[in-house]
Amino acid sequence: MNNTNSNLFVCERCGNPFPPERGICPYCSAATKGHIRRSKIKTENIKKNLPTVDEAKRLMDVKIANAKSNGIKIIKIVHGYGSSGKGGKIKIAIGKTLNKKKSDGKIKEWIAGENFSTLDVKTQQMIKIYPKLKNNPDLNNKNNGISLVFL
Repeated sequence: MNNTNSNLFVCERCGNPFPPERGICPYCSAATKGHIRRSKIKTENIKKNLPTVDEAKRLMDVKIANAKSNGIKIIKIVHGYGSSGKGGKIKIAIGKTLNKKKSDGKIKEWIAGENFSTLDVKTQQMIKIYPKLKNNPDLNNKNNGISLVFL
């Protein structure tokens, strides 16, 4: 059996990973149907072609819509931090847009890269749902140029 997290389901009830062929979570006995999430993370670079703020926001919207339609549950948006050293216009606009999307119910949650830490309450909650996040190379690295979006 392949034990890599990318081939495992994550039980929505208890948060433990298990192989999909089991059909039932071995930890809490939740049935697979309606009680699992794949823990795959998709990276989307929206700063690649140096977009304007509006272009970056539109591109992020497209990336989120595509991920939802393909069953992706977590997207790492690479937006950059800006050349000023104080956070660029795109980073700020992306944060505002993601806050609005969350309040409108279009995304479940988001975490700014600089807050993606085992000391952060939102991160701890997402790790319970998606244990694969514990192995993410951006965890505890205070990466101001990314945001994690949970769909």
